[in-house]
Amino acid sequence: ALETLLEEHIASTSPEPSSSEGSFESDLHRDVSRAYNEVVFWRRNLVQVPSGRVGKDFVQEAANILNSFNNRKNRTFAIMLLMILFPLVLQKPSQNSKTKEHILAIERRLELFRKGDLGALLREGRVIQSRIPNADKPRNALKAFTRLMLRGKVGQALRAIRDSDVAPVPITPSVVEELKKKHPPRAETSTLLEGPKLPKTDCMFSQVSAEAVTRAAKTLSGSGGPSGADSELWRHMLLSKKLSPQSSELAQAIATFAVTLATEPIEPEHLSAYVASRLVPLSKKPSGIRPIGIGEILRRLVGKVITKTLKPDLIECTAPIQLCAGLESGVEAAVHAARDLFESEKCECLLLIDASNAF
Repeated sequence: ALETLLEEHIASTSPEPSSSEGSFESDLHRDVSRAYNEVVFWRRNLVQVPSGRVGKDFVQEAANILNSFNNRKNRTFAIMLLMILFPLVLQKPSQNSKTKEHILAIERRLELFRKGDLGALLREGRVIQSRIPNADKPRNALKAFTRLMLRGKVGQALRAIRDSDVAPVPITPSVVEELKKKHPPRAETSTLLEGPKLPKTDCMFSQVSAEAVTRAAKTLSGSGGPSGADSELWRHMLLSKKLSPQSSELAQAIATFAVTLATEPIEPEHLSAYVASRLVPLSKKPSGIRPIGIGEILRRLVGKVITKTLKPDLIECTAPIQLCAGLESGVEAAVHAARDLFESEKCECLLLIDASNAF
C-alpha cells in the first residue's frame, strides 16, 4: 500500500520529474508530518474497526505500513503514517451515525488514504471535529462508572469512583507554564548506567512471534496516545476472529517490528511518533498539578513482548538492587528487609527519599 501511495503521490503532485534524488519521498514525508502535527490535537472521536471486508482492509493497511518499516522502506515517516491512519480513517461521521454509515465512510477514506490524498481526509476531519459538542458539563462519576462497567472495564470503573475528585485541569496559559516548570531540563550526559553489554545472539529474540504479540495484547489496557487508538481498538484488531487472517498478519508485523527495534540501530527521528505521549494535567491534592503522559499503545505492546522475552536476563542483570524487574516476591523481600533494619538496635530512623518531578 505504501508503494501505491508513493506512486499516486508522485503522479498527482509532480507531473514533471525532479532532478533531486528522493524529492518525491521528502514531499510525502512533509505531507505526512503536517497531517500528524494537526491530527494529534483533534478530540478523540474514533469508531471501532468494523468486521468484514472493510475492517480486514483497514487491518491489512496497518500491517502493510509496519512491514514497510521492517523492510527499510520509507522508514523516515512510516510510523507517523501508521499513527495518522487511525484519526483520518476512523473518524465517526456524526454523533448519531450508525454502523452502516461507519463502514461506508471507512471504505471511502481508505481509498483516499491509499491514493495519498491526505488533504481531502484532513478537510473532512476538520468538519467533523468542528461539529463535536463541547464537554462543558461537570464529570459525573456515577455515569462514568456505569458506562465503563457496561463495556467490561471493571478496573477503570472502580478508579472512576475512587478518584472522582481527580479530574483533568483546563488548559490555560498558567497551567502550561506550570507544566514547563515541572519538566526537567535535558541532561547534558547520558543517565544510563555504563557497563558490559549483554552479548546479542541470533536466538535471543526467537520467542518474539505473532503468538507472543497476541498473548501480550490480551493484557493491554488504558487510553491511547496522540493517535487516539486505545487498547480496546488494538485488542480488537489483533484478537478478533472476524478480522482473521489479517489480524495474524498485523501481529506478525508487530513481532518483526519489535525485533527490528531490539536488534538494529534506528534513527531517533524515525521513531518520534512511536515514542510520543499525550500530556494530561490532573488536579493534585491538596493543590497543584500532576502531569500524566499517555503513550501509544503500540509502544506498550512492543515493550510487553520484549520484556517478557528478556525477563530472565533482566532479573540476572538487575537483581537484587532492582526488585521490580520480574524477581519473584521482590516487594515482600524489600518490606521484610526494611522491617528488620528498623527493629535493629543500631537503627535510629529510616529516611524516605522522594525524587522531585519524577514523572
